[in-house]
Amino acid sequence: MWNLSKLQNLYSQTVTVNIQNGKLGKNVETSNVALGNATLSVPNQGDVIFTDVGSKRPPGVSSGDWFVEITYKDKKWAYSYGGGGNLTAIINQDGSLTLNPITGKITSIQ
Repeated sequence: MWNLSKLQNLYSQTVTVNIQNGKLGKNVETSNVALGNATLSVPNQGDVIFTDVGSKRPPGVSSGDWFVEITYKDKKWAYSYGGGGNLTAIINQDGSLTLNPITGKITSIQ
């Protein structure tokens, strides 16, 4: 299982999170949320979709034991990790997404 170690919303509107925390208001953050699949809905921008694909290696990814595919707008990334995965996500003021792995690696796959 991977963890969203930090989720921060700097966007001007409330981001809806389809995990146990419900909603994340402007300038609010949460931490250490264990996830499988998750969706962050960013108003007027679209959904950030985290799909836990387990040990199925996405195309273009060379290392890792476990994988999460992440899509947002027209971009797609793979988060790869071994053991416990820890990732941070920030919804920036302009609605863009910043992903930072604490453990593991982010690879652009589109």
